[in-house]
Amino acid sequence: MQRLGKILTAGALGAMMLGATVALPATLADYPAPFVEDGRVNTLVVVGANAATADVVGAIDLAARLAGEVGLEGTCPACPGVAGAITVTGGTQITHDLNKLYLGEEFDTVKSLITGNDLPDLLGTKTFTDKEGNVVTYYEQIMLGNHSVTYGRPTDFDKPELYVEFPTTEPYVLKVIFVGGLDTANVDSSYSIKLFGKEYTFGSGTNLSANTIELYSSTGATSVALTGVGDTETVTIGGKTLTFEVKGWDPQQTSKAYIYVNGKATSPYGWVEGSTYTVEGVKVYVNDVSVIRTGAQEETVSVLLFVGTDKLVLKDGQAVEKNDEALSGTSVSISSSGTKLNSLEIKVAPDTTKYLREDSPFVDPVFGSFRFSLNGMTPSLTSASRDLVKIEESGTRKVKLTFTNKEGTTYSFDAFYLNENNNCTLSHDGTRTIHITESSAMNVTIGDYVVLTAGDATYIYRLSALTTTGTNPYATFVDIATGSSQKVYYNSDPYIYIGENKFKVEYNSNKLQVDLNGDGSIGTETVTLFTKTGGEIDISHCDSANNTDFITFSESKLYSLGNDPADGGLKITVAYASNDVNFNIAYEEGGDTNFDESLLGGQVGTSDVYNYLTKYGTFVTHDTNADKINIYYPGNRPAYALVAVGSNPVWSTTEAVGPTPAVSYKTAVPVTTALAKLDSEVTQAERNEKNFILVGGPCANALVAELAAAGKFTYQGSPLTCDAWNARTAAGDVFGLIQLVDNAFATGKVALVVAGSRAEQTRWATSILQKYDVYNLQGTAVKVPSLNTIEVIS
Repeated sequence: MQRLGKILTAGALGAMMLGATVALPATLADYPAPFVEDGRVNTLVVVGANAATADVVGAIDLAARLAGEVGLEGTCPACPGVAGAITVTGGTQITHDLNKLYLGEEFDTVKSLITGNDLPDLLGTKTFTDKEGNVVTYYEQIMLGNHSVTYGRPTDFDKPELYVEFPTTEPYVLKVIFVGGLDTANVDSSYSIKLFGKEYTFGSGTNLSANTIELYSSTGATSVALTGVGDTETVTIGGKTLTFEVKGWDPQQTSKAYIYVNGKATSPYGWVEGSTYTVEGVKVYVNDVSVIRTGAQEETVSVLLFVGTDKLVLKDGQAVEKNDEALSGTSVSISSSGTKLNSLEIKVAPDTTKYLREDSPFVDPVFGSFRFSLNGMTPSLTSASRDLVKIEESGTRKVKLTFTNKEGTTYSFDAFYLNENNNCTLSHDGTRTIHITESSAMNVTIGDYVVLTAGDATYIYRLSALTTTGTNPYATFVDIATGSSQKVYYNSDPYIYIGENKFKVEYNSNKLQVDLNGDGSIGTETVTLFTKTGGEIDISHCDSANNTDFITFSESKLYSLGNDPADGGLKITVAYASNDVNFNIAYEEGGDTNFDESLLGGQVGTSDVYNYLTKYGTFVTHDTNADKINIYYPGNRPAYALVAVGSNPVWSTTEAVGPTPAVSYKTAVPVTTALAKLDSEVTQAERNEKNFILVGGPCANALVAELAAAGKFTYQGSPLTCDAWNARTAAGDVFGLIQLVDNAFATGKVALVVAGSRAEQTRWATSILQKYDVYNLQGTAVKVPSLNTIEVIS
């Protein structure tokens, strides 16, 4: 259990979901009411203080779904686009509910094992029947290695890009487990077995006393059946045309046939069943040689060949031998008892370092039947869903900053002014100040900018007019992005109003001063600027005294979960020389201010452009000729890589909704009160006023236990106390449960209990509720007897 994850998840839920108070729902068919309706918030999601991590993850799933069901409806003249969802077919993504494939994160720490549950077509449970009719069940697994996605420019790349290195020293492992063992004494070349998606027959070299398995693949090969002396067949393999003709057989060794290829005798002359031969560089496996009696005194021969076959020799403790060549990056481990093969394990690495790239999959070199595929990151590096921050030279002495705030308003203004001595002032024109710090000496004059930041919402206004005489003097402030203006009568109604925020304006001792952080007073605070999804920009390091001028950009997660990377920061140092402003980029991961870590990336070809990527997934481009930096911030959750493994992973994105003309829309409403709590944190006032979604049973969630003790949480007429819950589980009842409780803690308020007999079953229940529209929930209580199965019980 990770208590930290639970606490942070509570904050995340508060940021993601909305709810409302309505009349009690008659049944589960009304869900998500009363928890979501009319954009009003009156709901708490509660998990137990000592609950399992699965309860927390289930609560996250519910909140994520509810987030898509809420918001205020309206009409926009030109609505922005919505990114499509990314899916993969023909493979499975290397990911996990808690852990994602972040940059530098090793595959096996995210998902250690790929099984038939992940790839049923490739690795699903299989059976093999031997000569004696014995049926053997066997399982296949891919044990992922410590490979990871990174960003950079290896020597044979012409630009930085995402890639995975498969070196010769870091293998993944292929494993086959035969339940009860496979008796190799009962197999021959007429028996085939499917391994990792390919059909193989056992070769004559299979001998467990020598710890050797010999296999020939018919998958991908062309079958040539020759029946009778003189029969011919022509095939084309790899651009080579081969005509096979059977000439006869050896009466002393009826498993040997005499074959001509393209009119010439083979060398050796006489091919033996179960052996492989090479003709013009093409492997040919002799699967069967049979002498057939065609009459009382007449016989002929039939031959079955696999042309273009793969031959594998697997010998314990040695490299895999494929088509008579050793694969130097591999090693085989065979577990056997007598003639029974219990398990087979192959460590696989390439013979030379290979790279998995977005346009170049890595194909397994042993079986060749599956591959690894890379599909960039989500969100993609320059996705329109990312926050874009621009820092660029403006004229010859200024630094221009562009960013979009929480409400979608884009501000673009000159922020730094550098004189010929490289001294910096916070000014958009060299004379008018940009105010970011409150103080008693503060004096906003006409033309000055004020940076207004309340929480994580930033606005930039310009003072356009000021009157100091008359009965009701005022100051006029103009939003530099939208042009909207406000007259602030600082003696009677002294506030700049922006949405729910207000910023006090005072005029004292001939000085106009503004409360920049919206706390109601003029203090000594310095404000920063926030992007749409919470990236933080600090422009306070413009100091004419010490020539150490820089802007910082800080990444900030909304919450932490699983293997999340640490937040990091960028430091853009600004310098001026010879009528030119230039920049230098430094990076720090983990929150300190040393900025001494290396950014991943490098130069694009031989150009003046350099591309970089932080561990968090922030993409940075730096044009050193144009003196321009673009920062593509993935938002309040880090970006992660998309890697899949399978027979042929194909990535697809559901159709994105592009910008549209006037249409109806639903937009999220910011929520500033907590919507998720631990059971120990819920107050009496909240019990009286809130509806609840309670995740976890009576043994894990104190509020559920309270409902059971009051006889409100029942099953088949009996209260489901912790003891009753444990008794049902001990009796073998494995289940999830979704149950509405009317008048739970107060009249007119409802609780929805989402629980399971164990942590896994709680996940069953939260999964059903997350997809409530798919399952068409009915009644007031639903039992979940197995994954993706429901029974209405009341």
